[in-house]
Amino acid sequence: MPARPTPVSVGAPGETSAAMPDEAEQPVSALNASGDSQEVSDAAHGSKDSLEDLRNPVLDHYVALMTYMQATRAEIVRGICTFRVLQGAPRLWWRGRLHQLHRHSEMVTLLDEFWSHSWLVHPATKYLSVLFLNNGLPAFVAGAACAFVTFSLYATGLLPWKRMCTPSGAVGYYLTLLLWRCKKRVFLDVACVNQHDPQLKMEALVSIGAFLKRSRSLLVLWDATFVSRLWCMFEMAAFLHSHGLETRGKSLVICPVFVGPVFVIGNLGLCVLCMIFNFWPLPLFPSGGLLIATLTFPCLTLVSYIVLLHCRNIETMQKQVRNFTVQDSSSHCCASGHYDKRTGEHLICDRSIILRCVSAWFGSTEQFESLVRGKLLEVLVDQLANGTFTYWRLVQVNSPVLWVCLDILQEFLDNGLNMFLTLILYWLMVLPNMALIMLRLTYMVRLWCESTFARVLLAVGLVAVGTVLFGLCYATQVWLLPGFLTYLQSNLILVIFGGLVTLLLWCCVPAIRSPSPDSTII
Repeated sequence: MPARPTPVSVGAPGETSAAMPDEAEQPVSALNASGDSQEVSDAAHGSKDSLEDLRNPVLDHYVALMTYMQATRAEIVRGICTFRVLQGAPRLWWRGRLHQLHRHSEMVTLLDEFWSHSWLVHPATKYLSVLFLNNGLPAFVAGAACAFVTFSLYATGLLPWKRMCTPSGAVGYYLTLLLWRCKKRVFLDVACVNQHDPQLKMEALVSIGAFLKRSRSLLVLWDATFVSRLWCMFEMAAFLHSHGLETRGKSLVICPVFVGPVFVIGNLGLCVLCMIFNFWPLPLFPSGGLLIATLTFPCLTLVSYIVLLHCRNIETMQKQVRNFTVQDSSSHCCASGHYDKRTGEHLICDRSIILRCVSAWFGSTEQFESLVRGKLLEVLVDQLANGTFTYWRLVQVNSPVLWVCLDILQEFLDNGLNMFLTLILYWLMVLPNMALIMLRLTYMVRLWCESTFARVLLAVGLVAVGTVLFGLCYATQVWLLPGFLTYLQSNLILVIFGGLVTLLLWCCVPAIRSPSPDSTII
């Protein structure tokens, strides 16, 4: 290796320049010159430096590595266990030493998941998202198990205190959420790419294709500017190329970056609300009900407002994707004028490298752009509009309802079947169905208001509609049907009817789609 390598920039926005190894040490030959004409034409709109980069013989070796999705060395492909990130990142980030996660990475031949994200999004938001996506289900199981064990101990007389299901469920849920040792090996750039050794960093960046090729799935932490970032679109293109276009729905997971904060904070807020309901010394009506309404209305309005923004972002994303071009996408090197502001040295353009790789994979950049506007648009809309708030995610978030119903059941053990049916009705049917109806309503009215104040009013109106729906269900269960039937009979009827409605809503209602004019072009 040369003692003082030439600095270049090949990486995601926000990354500093890295070093280019000696040309003689490259394991893959350069691309044929016959393919250069299209690549040079694609880069014709770029700077003069970009055209010079395309003729750089050393750069040809890197383009070949990325095109064939090979690594410079086997040792470069590294992964890190998910629990190492989730348990170590907060402490290291607080101390400004997040790069020390690299010590926990190890050489791998296969990766379970590749995490694609923006450096511009706050780390806490991304952390809560991957925390919920990876540990949410184990936490739900642990919380339910703790609540059921507490209920059983009280029912058998071994536990003298009642209404402890909610506290024990919360303890089990949040301890598991934070401490679960998920051993899935993932690629996270700050952990798997050496941030201090320029040589190793450069090798990892040009080996990014090998990381993607060896990953079973790609997790995209999506935000509103995702489509406009060239490097993020390149990672998705590389994954689709290496895994095949028809597997995109199975192994390509697109999750809005706000999902983690909304679900984690929503579960925590619901847990606090259930605690208040459990231990409030005054009767539920009217003081208890007034307190619960005072606490829940602003929280639900905030959630409704966030979901409304999410639906508007989906609409914005569709417009961006329908007009997507590689040349209009932003890259760090072009924004900085292809010069490192700290050293004044020339930066090789990311765009020129990406154009050559995309042309080799898809035939031309135009073909890739057609793919993005067609099939990729379908995946984006489907996962963002239909795959974000799934039935089982909503059931997990509503787990405090299960815990508090077990607490109530402790006081009505002689009427256990009736209370159990009530639990099933509200936890598994009423609340998820209401959420789905409100989500569809929110998507329908997403373009009604432009100003922030108008959107807040619209969010309040949506919460009011949801409140009316819940009130109708509660009134039917408590007052309407019991006037003609016993409580047990009315609950049986409601559970059967609610089960049918749940199946129809979640299985038969057509998914939200976005037809693309270029959907037939591959």
